[in-house]
Amino acid sequence: MSNNLPLWEYFDSLIIGPGERSFSHLIESLETGKTLANVPNLIYLENGKVKSSEKHLEFDLNDACTPEYISVRPKSVLPLETSSGCYWGKCIFCYYPKEGTVEYSTDYKKSRVRDIELVIKDMETLQEKYDPQYIGFSDSSFHPQRLERLAEFNLQRKRPIQFSAFIRFEKAFTSLEFCKKLAKGGFLGGQVGLESGSQKINDFINKGVSLTDAETIIKNFYKAGILLHIYSIVGLPGEAPEDSQLTHDFMKRWRKKIALGWQIYPLGIHEHGPLALRGPEFGLTLTPMADDYLVQVMQYTSEKGMSQSESMATVIRFHESLKKYYHPLNDLMDVESHKVVLLVKTSKKKARTVT
Repeated sequence: MSNNLPLWEYFDSLIIGPGERSFSHLIESLETGKTLANVPNLIYLENGKVKSSEKHLEFDLNDACTPEYISVRPKSVLPLETSSGCYWGKCIFCYYPKEGTVEYSTDYKKSRVRDIELVIKDMETLQEKYDPQYIGFSDSSFHPQRLERLAEFNLQRKRPIQFSAFIRFEKAFTSLEFCKKLAKGGFLGGQVGLESGSQKINDFINKGVSLTDAETIIKNFYKAGILLHIYSIVGLPGEAPEDSQLTHDFMKRWRKKIALGWQIYPLGIHEHGPLALRGPEFGLTLTPMADDYLVQVMQYTSEKGMSQSESMATVIRFHESLKKYYHPLNDLMDVESHKVVLLVKTSKKKARTVT
């Protein structure tokens, strides 16, 4: 960021991490003519040079207010984020654990997780003000215990507040009764990263996921009426063609029970992400894109796995092989809209059942 001067043609300063408090300091400094060096968490352009402020200020999510939305349509889907980073935070390729923090720390601190009772109050406020069709939690990963607490809250209400979330293939979901409890308590569905259909590759990248558990969870979600979307990656360090084929075969085998579909991506290595910082350890030679390409994904060559072009070619081949199994809505809209439509449809059906 600091070395990419062409990017600075589009703005004069940028707050790193949550901006709730830093933004107020920035406005005050601009209005009073004070130096930007005292604005916490700021990088800014001064006399043609990119500088960083002298202060850092972390933000406690428990101090945040319930978000407000403008021009909300009736029965909209409202996003709500209740944590930053990822409670697992061990996958070698993933930059999510550093998100939402000034120091780029992967530590999952208490201040980065909003108290679940405050989350419940947020949901009640949003329902009262906007009457959404459902609330979509945008956290990188929502822990099963927090899902269960929301379900228990809903089970005590005459009118449940339905919700979706990003999750992990955790052991808790291998219990069918647990999944049924979540479904009855308003959990519509989730999006989850499997990363690979090869247990060897999942273990290598510290995914912490058992394929046997994943298969049980897919069946449990299907039986409980919980919709599921799976993300995977092709071209992870050390991945051979036969490993990537297992990912293709996994989606094909379980396609009828993955109600929200799947996406298989080529490996993307982000600047300053874990793989970029540990490239030599994994046999990766990394080259940043030229400054006039305003993207954070790097070019790379690999000594221990697929090349970047092989990764992309494999994904295209898998897409062509599996597209006949896609939901018909994929022909009409992008995949994110397709997921929302199916979740809304399920939400409406469940709402009619309750009433």
